[in-house]
Amino acid sequence: MPEIRLAGLPLPLTLRPAVAITDDELIALSRNNRSYRIERNARGELEIMSPSGGDGSRWESRVIGELDLWAKEHFYKGPTGIFDSTVSGFILAAAYLVGRRNLWAPILAHGISDTIAVLWTFLGW
Repeated sequence: MPEIRLAGLPLPLTLRPAVAITDDELIALSRNNRSYRIERNARGELEIMSPSGGDGSRWESRVIGELDLWAKEHFYKGPTGIFDSTVSGFILAAAYLVGRRNLWAPILAHGISDTIAVLWTFLGW
């Protein structure tokens, strides 16, 4: 079997080999590409995934940590306030992306929404 390297391929990847791969060939492929998780499913397809752990787990831990901090900062608002903050965050993120990654769009959107909120509070609406 020729040596196959998987570096640079988008993962996860499912390969449907034209010829069935033997157990020895699968073991050799796995040994040559130890940094990937290679499995054969019931249909004989090869499923190639990035390994769990390492940088991926570190990134996921950071995201969970950020979400935990965000939740603690907004918990005092109650469910309605948390929902409002979440929707505002998505709107500001969308403004950032629509503005071609320019920060002025979300800054102006935030300023406008805060101005409206202050006017509603001041005028008693």
